Amino acid sequence: MKRVRLISLLVCIGTAQLLCTGSYAAEKETRREKFENRTVLYKGEKKVGASLMYGSLNSGNSEVLLLMKNIDAAGRVFRIAPDFEMAYRDNASAGLRLSYIHALANVNALDLNLTSDLNFSLKDISVNVNGYSAAVFHRNYIGLSKSGSVGFYLEESLSFTGINTVMQGGSTDNTYKINLTLSPGFILYILPPVSIELGIGIADLGFIKAGSYSGGDQNGSRWQAKAAMNLNVLSLNFGIHYHF
Repeated sequence: MKRVRLISLLVCIGTAQLLCTGSYAAEKETRREKFENRTVLYKGEKKVGASLMYGSLNSGNSEVLLLMKNIDAAGRVFRIAPDFEMAYRDNASAGLRLSYIHALANVNALDLNLTSDLNFSLKDISVNVNGYSAAVFHRNYIGLSKSGSVGFYLEESLSFTGINTVMQGGSTDNTYKINLTLSPGFILYILPPVSIELGIGIADLGFIKAGSYSGGDQNGSRWQAKAAMNLNVLSLNFGIHYHF
């Protein structure tokens, strides 16, 4: 009788272990499937929309102007960039972006001291900047919610930009740039077909050609290559898109 009870007890323990093991395996598989299915953008999905950027700069709140003394200046920057994007596989896409940028700055007074041998003063200068840009970009998305309604993306873009700068007095600068930029950001679906996103540039590699003109004659030109890795506040963008 005791032997039968012992066998029954062992059978019950073994059955419980099998049930627990099976339940744990099923739960682990379910968690894995939920993580893998966090799709933000599905293969073949398209999105169209635009991103906006607006910033203001003045002598009272800018850390950019630390080398400048006795400064009285203010400026603003505006950019609008419509774009089209298509996913070639889940959570991976490519697209095209066009941009227009406008900036206006007024310097009433400025003393700039770079070194003991290099310092100068400026007064009553206004600068008007207009630029156009075309870019191709690639994105990878990571879903941060089970439904895929919130996600993180990393964007690499290659852009060509032309900028015209007109200074008070009639002199102009024409600048042409090719840039490779890295920009992370976040995306949030506010409606099933509508999303908003926020991104910022953190790394940039660029090649620049600039020319200065006055009265129709070229005063000079230069080539420059630059690489930077920092949080560029002026590249902060807010966008809204429609998905179809």
